[in-house]
Amino acid sequence: MRAKQRYVLVIVSCAFLILCYFSGYKVEGPMEMSVEPPCFMEEIEDNILSDYKSKYRERCTMESCFNFSKCQSGFKVFVYPTINDLPLTPTYQKILRSVYLSKYYTQNVSEACLFILSIDTLDRDVLSNDYVRDIESYILNLEHWNSGENHIVFNLYSGTWPDYYEDLGFDTGKAILAKASMAESTYRYDFDVSIPLVHKEHPEKGGDVTHSYSSHLPDMKTHLLGFKGKRYVYGIGSETRNALYHIHNKHDIIAVTTCKHGKSWKDMKDERCDADNKEYERYDYDVLIQNSSYCLVPRGRRLGSFRFVEVIQFGCIPVILSNGWKLPFFEVIDWTKAAITGDERLLFQAPDLVRSISPLQAFNMRQTSQLLWHIYFSSIDRIVHTTLEIVRERFDRLMPRTSSNWNAAPGALLTLDSHNSLNLFQPSSKFTAIVLVKSTEFVNGISHLYKLVQNIGQSKYVTRSKWYVTGKRLNQYSMVFLNAAIYHVYYVDLFQSWLKEDIKREATQVPGCEDVILNMIASHITRKAPIKVTQRRNLGDTPLFHRQEISSLSSCMNLLTRFFGYNPLLRSEVRMDPVLFKDSVSNLRKKYKDIELANP
Repeated sequence: MRAKQRYVLVIVSCAFLILCYFSGYKVEGPMEMSVEPPCFMEEIEDNILSDYKSKYRERCTMESCFNFSKCQSGFKVFVYPTINDLPLTPTYQKILRSVYLSKYYTQNVSEACLFILSIDTLDRDVLSNDYVRDIESYILNLEHWNSGENHIVFNLYSGTWPDYYEDLGFDTGKAILAKASMAESTYRYDFDVSIPLVHKEHPEKGGDVTHSYSSHLPDMKTHLLGFKGKRYVYGIGSETRNALYHIHNKHDIIAVTTCKHGKSWKDMKDERCDADNKEYERYDYDVLIQNSSYCLVPRGRRLGSFRFVEVIQFGCIPVILSNGWKLPFFEVIDWTKAAITGDERLLFQAPDLVRSISPLQAFNMRQTSQLLWHIYFSSIDRIVHTTLEIVRERFDRLMPRTSSNWNAAPGALLTLDSHNSLNLFQPSSKFTAIVLVKSTEFVNGISHLYKLVQNIGQSKYVTRSKWYVTGKRLNQYSMVFLNAAIYHVYYVDLFQSWLKEDIKREATQVPGCEDVILNMIASHITRKAPIKVTQRRNLGDTPLFHRQEISSLSSCMNLLTRFFGYNPLLRSEVRMDPVLFKDSVSNLRKKYKDIELANP
């Protein structure tokens, strides 16, 4: 009887081992066991993606899906007339206005190289209030659609709960897709453009260098690593955010989350939600970001996040945890110099990773991220222009801009084809600043209230903010006359090719307006005041300009301020006297001792 029981036990054990073997379990040791996940779920996911690609997206390249013959008149962009019964979101209105006011825009459809829809395609989540239904019927009725050839489609949100697949709900065909949260699996190389995800409140114009962009930034801030945001209890994008509480130590690493979002959060909350919500309320989001050296940017429901643009704006180095995300404008921006990218499954290694970075390297990354934000991400206008410039460069491959053009000041948006080989802002023998060599000062009335006036002008309650030229003779100045100044020809070429025609007409009609414009262009690019080289003089009470001249020059300045979105002029009191070497002091105390030996 006992022998029979032993035989039964042996048979059951063998059956169990065979079952484990064919079910995918591997016994590797007495206490080690790894599980191989079944592959049928991956097959289903791959099938869904392949169906989407075959249904909505052609695997395009510029050579196969773009008609270069339409671009014989140059890179001109045509926007379809708006359709009365289709409303546009404020963000899409900003995009269209940026195109209207750009140098690319044309009203003549016959000379158009690129077409932009007047149908709002930004939000393609069927659960959103901004979702445009039956959009394909409107698009197919467009006269020049032609399966999307030579069209560009802007999109911020695609797909919906629970999968959030990159489904726009219509056949984009051969159209270039300028899309946020762009995935590697659907990105068409050298054809689509990955753009950032931005809030509805993102400014249309502007983007002055923030207070954080300064050489006085500390090497390390109060917190080493910071994060404050939503936590998803379940579903896509929840894995990393659900584990953030493990690295939160309340000292140098702050990682707080909240479940309190959505209509049914109370029904879905878990045992940690109440404690997480309480800890979450202890920290202010803006204060935390500004006082953190590194900021976590984990994926949300979609690959991209608003947080990415927010953290680089405040000088916080982004630590990106979003597998498969094509970073915004990655084709031209070298993100290795401004951000850290890691595997979202290796969250617990992030603290050690950021601690291994030297203070000097962190400082350089922070400066670079601030510069990139200022040049490419600080407004809708700059995002749109960067997108169009990337497409234009694919069309015009004869004079491509280098990586240094894109990743260093003043950036590719202000780099002309005739000057793209000049490294204008590195030490060289060429002039890179305006130098005045006459005694008359052209004065601007910017005072210590400049930042206050600038912030007030950005308020939604202010309908218009004006700047005025003053004719008083003061030691402070922000502009110089150009009739006796030395400046690089680059600024003149930029004046001719970059500015709109109405601004250039204003410059020819108003005396002195050309001086104002070139001063503002130089300050916008260099973010520096001009250098005055003049002798000391006594300041009189006689104004430099008459009242009518002041009014005309102020009007010119306000026209440029609206174009830039801010006033780029900077105040200075620096004066480099060319005859200081004649001061009656010992030659041993002078820095340039041989200057008196020079022949006149």
